[in-house]
Amino acid sequence: MLDLLRKLSNYRLAALTTISKEWLEFKKKKFGLDKYFELIVSSGQTKTKKPDPRIYEILLNKLNATAKECVFIDNNKELLLPAQELGMKTIHFTGQKECENKLRDFGIKFG
Repeated sequence: MLDLLRKLSNYRLAALTTISKEWLEFKKKKFGLDKYFELIVSSGQTKTKKPDPRIYEILLNKLNATAKECVFIDNNKELLLPAQELGMKTIHFTGQKECENKLRDFGIKFG
């Protein structure tokens, strides 16, 4: 996944996760996530978790972005539904190659 994040470095990237604040801090340090993501919103910070639509709205508000400007990727198909209902394009992550192909279908260009 880090390889894909590097390829998408010309885009604004954000993460929406259901992990605790402590676990997020550990992962941020271990994988250097702050260099890839402009913003990381976690349920540990918001006290709300996917699939509650409010956490998706919190992410959009913090990014100052509209749903139509965003592509939401998740490996859990059920968690795509609230993003779709808000108007985001979505990708069910089943592997990096498939994800890259779907991103290209949305007009996203990368290396």
